[in-house]
This record gives sequence, structure tokens and C-alpha cells, in this order.
Amino acid sequence: HSTSKIYFNEYLNLLKRIDKFQNFIDPDKLDNFFKGEYGDKSYSLLTLDDGFDDNYLFAKEVLNKLNIKAIFFVIPKFVNREESIRNEEFFKVLYPNHNLELLYNLQKTFIPLNLDKILKIKNLGHKIGMHGYNHENFGNLNDMDVSFFIKKGIKIFKDYNLDVKYFAYPFGNRSSYNNKSNEIISKYFDYIFLGTRGFNFINKSNSNIKLLKRHPLSTHNKDLLYYPIKYSEIYFFTH
Repeated sequence: HSTSKIYFNEYLNLLKRIDKFQNFIDPDKLDNFFKGEYGDKSYSLLTLDDGFDDNYLFAKEVLNKLNIKAIFFVIPKFVNREESIRNEEFFKVLYPNHNLELLYNLQKTFIPLNLDKILKIKNLGHKIGMHGYNHENFGNLNDMDVSFFIKKGIKIFKDYNLDVKYFAYPFGNRSSYNNKSNEIISKYFDYIFLGTRGFNFINKSNSNIKLLKRHPLSTHNKDLLYYPIKYSEIYFFTH
């Protein structure tokens, strides 16, 4: 999610330790991994949701240093949104149930990536993914609306020559998607990323829909400001 510069050293050390035990794989090699070309070895893949403005500096100063390539899931509605209203709307769609006082305090912190920085992240060798159209809860949408928002978001990416093959559900919990939404979205994307914890295995089923679970590397308290969790808290590396 958000990657504040004050935590760059912590993120750098955390990612270095993960990379030491389970190397980060380039998103371009994901197909090869699921074809079994990497054998039985485990790998890590880094993803970031929502498209926060501070992700660009994180990609430039942290990920470049570690030679780690990631997928940045952005909300297409904000790619070409007027800047005067982007920040307030961005926070509202991320946290629809939070109060206006918190909204006011975080407007200068929670800023969406603009098109220029999205293209710069791409030029650094990272991939851009789609995070809904306007951060919708796809578990609450009917089939027609799922298709409508997916096509609307894809059109924005195409307008800026952004080839997008990865999709991450907004919110990501079990109530934010269902079998039907998976089926529809898989027609447009090679991989669908969830927010639920878990590992991903080769040939786990015969399904052509590739649903990938994820483990969080950062969290927030009531203030909603993201910070990296401790290495010891990543339970799948501490056995």
C-alpha cells in the first residue's frame, strides 16, 4: 500500500531478508513459474495496491537498489482525474466508512499516482495492474456491472498504451469477490490477486482461473498510516 519515505530503511531490510530465503521473482516470469520451469523451489512476488504517490519514490530508491521488480495495482479512474478533486475522492473510495476529520488530515498524505509517475514506474521495469475501476467491492456487483467496470478501466489503460494483464480485487477479503466475478474477470486478465492470506502452488487445480493469495508486509492502526511489520511477524518465514 502506501510506502512512506520515513520507513524506507525498514522496508529495504525486510525485503532483503525475504529475498535471501525466497527470492523475488520478476512478474514477467510468473507464467514460467506456473509452467513448472522453476522446479520445486519457492519464490516471492511483490505487489502494491491502490497506487499511492509515494510508491514511485519507493520503486526508484528501494526496489531499484534491491533489483526487485513488482506489480503496482492502480485505480484507473484516478489516472486522468482532475487534480483539484483527486485526493479527497481517492481517500473516500479507499475508506468509505471513515469520518471527514480523518479524511481532512490524510488528504495530503494519501495522494494517488498521476499518469507521469505511473509511466515512470513502468519504465523502471515494473508492471502496472488494475485495482477495480473506482475501488469497487466486486462482491456486491451483478454480472453486468462487473463487466462494465472492467471494460471501463481497461479502456483508460489502453488510452495510455499500458498493457495490463494483472488484476487485484479492491479490499480483497472474501466478501469482495465471488466465483462469478472470478469467471468474468479471468476473461480479461491472466492473474487475479486476492487479499486473503495463503500460498500459491503449481497445478493446484485444473482451473484456468489463476487466483493468487497474498501475505501483507505492512499494516496500519486507527490512524491508517501504513508502516512495515516486523520480520518476525511474517509467520510463513519464521518456522
